[in-house]
Amino acid sequence: MTLAEWETTVPLPMRRDALWRMEAYRLACFVKDRVRFYEYALGSAREARHRYFGTRRVIGESEALPAIESLDSIVRLLLVVIPQERARNGGPLQ
Repeated sequence: MTLAEWETTVPLPMRRDALWRMEAYRLACFVKDRVRFYEYALGSAREARHRYFGTRRVIGESEALPAIESLDSIVRLLLVVIPQERARNGGPLQ
């Protein structure tokens, strides 16, 4: 999602605020949303990996292990991307 696309999703009352006219404010809000999305994805990938591990005897090792490995790759990728996004955009976002 681009900044312009994201801006169309922001409620009108927020866009009416005088602060909204400042590009730096809009960019900070956009980046915060993007990092938050990555953090949600990290949690979801970890949860799914755990669920595959917990059900491996039911669905079979041959089914569970490739899924666990794929999810582990996603977790490792997000663990690199999230700090990079924060650093690139001025540090941790609260």
